[in-house]
Amino acid sequence: MQYENEKLKILFQRIGSESDESAFAELFRDQYAKLFRFSLQYVESPEAAEEIVSDIFFKLWRYRIHLHTVNNPESYLFIGVKNQSLNYIKQYSRYKITSAEDLIQQLASTDSPPQKVELKELRLRLEQTVNELPEQCRTIFRLVKEEGVKPQQVAKILNISIRTVETQLYRAMKRLSAVVQQLKKSAGE
Repeated sequence: MQYENEKLKILFQRIGSESDESAFAELFRDQYAKLFRFSLQYVESPEAAEEIVSDIFFKLWRYRIHLHTVNNPESYLFIGVKNQSLNYIKQYSRYKITSAEDLIQQLASTDSPPQKVELKELRLRLEQTVNELPEQCRTIFRLVKEEGVKPQQVAKILNISIRTVETQLYRAMKRLSAVVQQLKKSAGE
């Protein structure tokens, strides 16, 4: 691991100070597959992961003169991919928890009996869906969304990585949003 990071530092130095294209090509060959798999864990789309990692390398080359300031190249690359992946999810995902919250708020703000029944059914289905989540996913969801514990604190409490917390939380939100979409369709919206 230490050797890997030293090798990356040397490549970053060569790319940054010398605009060394062969060093950039070597970095690309050595890191692309790892970064692609990492992004794929977030975006679950090979095409999107490919685009994200390619974009990271494009930015790396474009802003290469700043690479000499990077102390941990491996973390730098993985954090860049993680941030790009999360931005992609935020921008392009059909699964947005705000739609569930908006629907509940919309239904709760009316006094009509049919909508009250829909609200009760929605809450019941969402609770049922949360209960059906795998244990770790359910625990993380409840801690973050119901108890208001910060993801970093959840990672410490459960002795897991922050990335695991984010991934499990995303999966829970995706499942809940799918339930909301299904209920919307069956309600004829």
